Amino acid sequence: MAPIEEVREATARLDKLETVPESARSSVTALFTRLRGIVIEEGTEQQWRDLVESASSADPSRAAEVAELIRSLQAAPSTPLPPNGWLFADLAALDLARAVNSSSEAPPTEG
Repeated sequence: MAPIEEVREATARLDKLETVPESARSSVTALFTRLRGIVIEEGTEQQWRDLVESASSADPSRAAEVAELIRSLQAAPSTPLPPNGWLFADLAALDLARAVNSSSEAPPTEG
């Protein structure tokens, strides 16, 4: 499965849950740490600024909020060049997706 498909499947699974699966909690912590570590500078696109701000206020235990952050990260502009730290955040999102998809606590997606 391609990484983007893994991420889409994970967000679909998270949408069906109230809380993030226990087995994926460390991956959520890593994602939030990486999102908060994105370097915002004067010329940084507003969408990236909003993403970092959302990561600072979101509840990491709520599955819907985590899924929305992942979607926002995936939708953030890649041109002009994304801010420093975006790749670490993107890789953390993929790691989280894999943790969610392998969790027995997350319901399977249809299709």
